[in-house]
Amino acid sequence: NSATRAIVGLPYTCTLRPVRPEVNAPDGGTSAAKIKSYTEVVLRVKDCLGGKIGPSTTDLQEISTYVADSQVMDEVPAAFTGDITIRQLARSCPDGQPYIVQDKPVPMKLLSIITSLDVGE
Repeated sequence: NSATRAIVGLPYTCTLRPVRPEVNAPDGGTSAAKIKSYTEVVLRVKDCLGGKIGPSTTDLQEISTYVADSQVMDEVPAAFTGDITIRQLARSCPDGQPYIVQDKPVPMKLLSIITSLDVGE
């Protein structure tokens, strides 16, 4: 069997690392040299079918967009639009810069990264 139409592409990995957050420290000074830890990361996405997040490109966890009871297992999943809350990332990004990676050929439109950050001494 031969194909009469084929779509071909090259694999690529999209990697995002946001700028280091700068906030006022509890002592009123800068937080630039202080240890930061996330208590929560919220990714606001549009038409997302997954991705990965972690403290380094070698330590990533899957971003789940699966909504239980809303998808039939033998069909293509619906793209998710909304907020994805990640709490497991807490204390694993001391520099305050997580990596967000998409290495699969599925959509992931990242609209914003919303964080709750603790600033140490």
